[in-house]
Amino acid sequence: MSELDRRVAAAQMTYDEFYSRPFVIGKSDCASLAKWHARKIGCPFKTGKPVGAYTTALGMKRALARLGCKRVGDICDKQKGWLAIPPASAWPGDIIEIEGEDGPGGIGTLCIVLTNGRVCSYHSDAPEGARALQVHEYRRAWRLPVKS
Repeated sequence: MSELDRRVAAAQMTYDEFYSRPFVIGKSDCASLAKWHARKIGCPFKTGKPVGAYTTALGMKRALARLGCKRVGDICDKQKGWLAIPPASAWPGDIIEIEGEDGPGGIGTLCIVLTNGRVCSYHSDAPEGARALQVHEYRRAWRLPVKS
C-alpha cells in the first residue's frame, strides 16, 4: 500500500469513526478527532504533560494555556515530526486548522483533510457527528508522517 493509500484510508477511518459521535466538548471534539487520527496514521499525538479534563470552551482554553498554547493548532506545532506546510499543499490525512465558531483570534478548529477539497471536523450545524465540510479559509496545516 502506498503512502497516499495509507493517508486516504486513515482519513476515511477517522471520518467513519466520528460521523456518528455527537459533539461533546472534551470527549468528541476537534482535538479528540485529531488525536485519534494521528494514532491511526501512525504518529501519536503527544502533549508532553497532562492537560486535564475539560467540559466547556473556557475549560479547553485553560487546558491549552497549561500547555503554553493559545490555539488548538499550537499543539500541532509541538508534535515531533509534524511539518508545518502551506494549507494549499495539504494531502489527504494531513491536519489543518480553520477559524472556529469563536471567530478570528479564537482557539480555532482542527480538521482532517479528506479528498476533493473536503475536510472532516465538527460543525455547529451538525452536532450529531463530524461531517465532511467544504472550507474556504485555512489558518495553518501540518503534514503528518505516515508510519507503516
